[in-house]
Amino acid sequence: LTDNNFANMDYYLTSTNNGNFDTPTATSSYLVSSPWKVNASAALFFEQKALISAEYSSAFNSGTFFMDTNGSASSFADENSGIKTMLNNVQTIKIGAEYKLSSNLSLRAGFANMSAGSNPKSDKLLRYNTTRTDVEYFLNNNTKFYTAGIGYRESNWYIDFAYVNKFQDETFFPYNSNKLPVRVASADVQTTNNNFVFTVGLKF
Repeated sequence: LTDNNFANMDYYLTSTNNGNFDTPTATSSYLVSSPWKVNASAALFFEQKALISAEYSSAFNSGTFFMDTNGSASSFADENSGIKTMLNNVQTIKIGAEYKLSSNLSLRAGFANMSAGSNPKSDKLLRYNTTRTDVEYFLNNNTKFYTAGIGYRESNWYIDFAYVNKFQDETFFPYNSNKLPVRVASADVQTTNNNFVFTVGLKF
């Protein structure tokens, strides 16, 4: 991956004292080793009319680490140490069900829960010489999904309609104040997304 960061500031003090200022562009290239993930699933069928399925997965996010383009992690010691203490391993549980109203028409429903991806004591560290200005950060607490759908199938084509409700609970901080005498107040942010998905498929 390659990051490019720069800052621009426009100022207006008086009609004769105004202008803008640009920092140099900072470029950083690095490698990322993504976390291990374990997955297990099972399904129970009822006379070819219905099924209930369950899936469990665990993503070992704390095992993620950065390396330079030569594969050495020594230059990212602070970042890698922070990952181990600030990221949680995420557990995801999914439960789904399907019922056939006929040989062609099916109803579906599901639920999924993802545990918190962030340690509640996490913060965002920016180096003193950085050109980045995105000081705000979110801590992920929990994410839930509720789904429902209906599908119609023929031998060589099918139509599916699905509804997905995503509810995400986060804590927002405008900047890192852990080293200040009083930590800045946080805000609870709860975001709901509703998606409708319509799919038409042809089999050849």
